[in-house]
Amino acid sequence: MLEESVDFYNQYGATHIEDGVVCIVFKESMNDAYYYEAVSTDDSCKLSREVYENNNTYSKYEVIAYRPKVAGEFNVELNRTYNSTVLTTASYAFLADDSGIITETDIYGIIPDCITEYNDFKTKYGDTSIQENYIVYCGDINYSCGHSLVMKQNGTAKIEQIAKTDCSKKTVEPTPAGIRNY
Repeated sequence: MLEESVDFYNQYGATHIEDGVVCIVFKESMNDAYYYEAVSTDDSCKLSREVYENNNTYSKYEVIAYRPKVAGEFNVELNRTYNSTVLTTASYAFLADDSGIITETDIYGIIPDCITEYNDFKTKYGDTSIQENYIVYCGDINYSCGHSLVMKQNGTAKIEQIAKTDCSKKTVEPTPAGIRNY
């Protein structure tokens, strides 16, 4: 099931909504110093939780499915605890309407977060586009050649980075340095 969870992540990213169910997939470190937990901030119903370990990369993938009990907004936070300090590593927001249709309403509903979404987004909108008042830039960076992506601005407008996602294809085996998609 590890391979299927990685394939699912590569196809849909961290979140996928289908048939009134929200599925969230995230990669965790197998470092004993960390404790990971996904928490729904409302009354949504957790249907299942599966964890698949990958001893080749000292990581694991957690797959969690939620079905909201009632219409309205709900959030799911991914928290990491280290030495009793809880850090929210990701937060996803959703809206369930009265007919059971669920929409992701956070920034990750706009920007791609996996290689499939990245390729589709870049084909449709190009390297740079405006999405719901956000400037979205897609960059392919070859880290094996020492390249990096540094965003700078000039002029008087104030712009802040809201989110950055690594959309590169995930693999079960460790991969050498190369092109990363952000």
